Amino acid sequence: MPSLDAATVLQLLIYGLTNGAVVALTAIGFTLAYAVARQINLAYGNVFAVSTVVVATVATWLGITAEAPLWQRVVAVAVVSLCGAACGTILNVGVERLAFRPFRATGDSLGPLIATVGLSFILYQGAIWWRAAFQNPRSLQSQLLHNGVVLPLLAMPDLIPNIDLTARMGVSFTLKDLIVLALATMLAIGVGAFLMRTRAGRLLRAAAQDPELTTLSGGDPARAQLFAFALAGALAGFAAAIFSTYTGAASGQFGLRTGLAAITAAVLGGVGNPRGALLAGVLIGVVSSFNDYLLDPQWTPVLVLVLLIVLLAWRPTGVLSAGSASLADAGSTTPTTFDAARPGTRSLLVALLMLAIVYPMLDAALGWQRIASVTAILLLVALGVGLSVVVGLAGLIDLGYAAFFAIGGYTAALLTSSGSRLSLSLPAGLREPWLALPLAGLVAAGFGIAFGLPSVRTRGEYLAIVTLAFGEIVPGVIWHLPYWTGGANGLSGVPLPALLPAAFADRSIQAYGLALLLATTACVVVLRLASSRTG
Repeated sequence: MPSLDAATVLQLLIYGLTNGAVVALTAIGFTLAYAVARQINLAYGNVFAVSTVVVATVATWLGITAEAPLWQRVVAVAVVSLCGAACGTILNVGVERLAFRPFRATGDSLGPLIATVGLSFILYQGAIWWRAAFQNPRSLQSQLLHNGVVLPLLAMPDLIPNIDLTARMGVSFTLKDLIVLALATMLAIGVGAFLMRTRAGRLLRAAAQDPELTTLSGGDPARAQLFAFALAGALAGFAAAIFSTYTGAASGQFGLRTGLAAITAAVLGGVGNPRGALLAGVLIGVVSSFNDYLLDPQWTPVLVLVLLIVLLAWRPTGVLSAGSASLADAGSTTPTTFDAARPGTRSLLVALLMLAIVYPMLDAALGWQRIASVTAILLLVALGVGLSVVVGLAGLIDLGYAAFFAIGGYTAALLTSSGSRLSLSLPAGLREPWLALPLAGLVAAGFGIAFGLPSVRTRGEYLAIVTLAFGEIVPGVIWHLPYWTGGANGLSGVPLPALLPAAFADRSIQAYGLALLLATTACVVVLRLASSRTG
């Protein structure tokens, strides 16, 4: 482990404070919007990500660098900051209009949550399209590995000279560090003063504390919600401008992790408490900088997500301060029932099964060559049936369900793959694919139980964040253990359990038959479960 002396500690504190300032601004925006809407905006991180790409594009168009006169650099920083704030405001107001306003009268907590998930994907793809449409060969700085895909980083022109203000003291505190801290501090103080001393700020605080009383007093909670989202978007845009200027890069992949980091800071500081979010964001930045130095920077996002799960399971109202809202206030979804005895349902299921059985012959006779696509559909059916148990029967929101798919897949690969170090160390009898198949299910079930134990105290949107964090932790662990899992390249050479001798069916037919068996078994088990006393 690296040693820590006074200069190193001071340097890590500087890095942590500057990075934490960005987290703090996004956390303040998140907690303001949640305090008024009482619903989670999962697209907030991608509002930040898109704003970074827009800011970098505007800065490139301006054509101003650190060698330009001082007044030009000041104007450029102001312009990109205002553009970032405008972009964040427009996007977040759009999110409010599309994902929150339509469900306000119904009181549905699941609708806005799913809508913001969809909008987050749209914003992510929009950031990728923007970069592809407006980039030039000189604007691509480096490559970033995200979700196993190599994505180019959009370069941000260096608008601030790289002047070290404390070179003689043995630590590096640049002009960039000073400006980032100064801007973040002024914005945080400005938001606090706005909330305390202006009429609009008092309306926001009143709507967050008691929407009904606000309405009776002549206030408009809907207007307060719109204004809260606009202010949160502006803070995300300012944070994006500060982040891009400081790091010199922008990418659409910054969204989800930024959003989860903001939620972590908001929960740590007390949801609905801007001051607590500010302190928590700075604290997370400092802890992350020390983790980067002492352990491994690759594990820092995983550490933050683990902290988020622990906080939500232990102290959802905050540790540093008690907020005016709690994620536990959110409700859960309404469980649904499966009625397999409904007229025509059983006949339809039997007909679909018969069609699936004869499909390989139809595919071969008609030359469709779609057997691989239908195999993937059957696997998705098995996944969807499993998810319906959690969401439909239990009424729980699970946004990280696909993580168990990864756990099962990597378990089977580790036990049978020709490229797995674990498989090569096992006796030949233990590398049997038909043995690995049930073991993969048992291991995934074990992780489900282990994950479910700390989650029993969570409900509604609160549980959704926990499952989303878990869904990010699993791939993070897999990618950061390349010695065992192959990292982003994965594991190849995984044998397929054979239903029939190879002389009677090729590999594609074997995979189709296995997928059909799994999907059919899943449907039968879930239908029986739904009609049982347990279901």
